Amino acid sequence: MRKLCTFICVFLALCVYATFPQRNERPDDRCQCTVISKSIKEIAKFNVGMTRGDLSQVFDMDGGLSTRKSNRYIYKKCAYIKVDVEFEPLGDSSNVESPNDKIIKISKPYLEYPFAD
Repeated sequence: MRKLCTFICVFLALCVYATFPQRNERPDDRCQCTVISKSIKEIAKFNVGMTRGDLSQVFDMDGGLSTRKSNRYIYKKCAYIKVDVEFEPLGDSSNVESPNDKIIKISKPYLEYPFAD
């Protein structure tokens, strides 16, 4: 009798649990979060003192207006992820960007649609 009562209690508990709404998390959602987490970790490696050449390994320039001293970059793996970067031009004083220009400021990554020229 005791076993039957325990079985019924466990069965009822499982039935009640099954009727509660579950988190709306699907396997695809976990996969997307993993991709975003890896992207943030990779982007966080870029710091003041690195060069435009270092940045160009992971980022491309976004469309729109830019100068040698300031530019917006898109993450190569996802063009919706962007950073704003300010540079200290090194070498000649022309407006031609150099891979040796030093990063003096870099924003936190943010989301935005890519610009097209």
